Amino acid sequence: MIVEGYRLLHAGNAEDAAAVFLLSTEVYPDRDNPFDSYAEALLALGDRQGAIENYQKSLELNPNNRNAIKQLEALGVVNDD
Repeated sequence: MIVEGYRLLHAGNAEDAAAVFLLSTEVYPDRDNPFDSYAEALLALGDRQGAIENYQKSLELNPNNRNAIKQLEALGVVNDD
């Protein structure tokens, strides 16, 4: 599912990629990667707040998610943990 979402995202179809990633967050709510991927698609769509929320959720599920940490820092969000 994630691979298909990235195929769509890299093809310039962020809207459909976001839908695939959203579905993956519902199918795998206990995994960090779907939330990280969904955040990436939301960012591509210009939804900064949605991206932040999903990167934070990803980080909540996996505090060692370096990509989420990096992206949140780039978005100006400070991790107080």
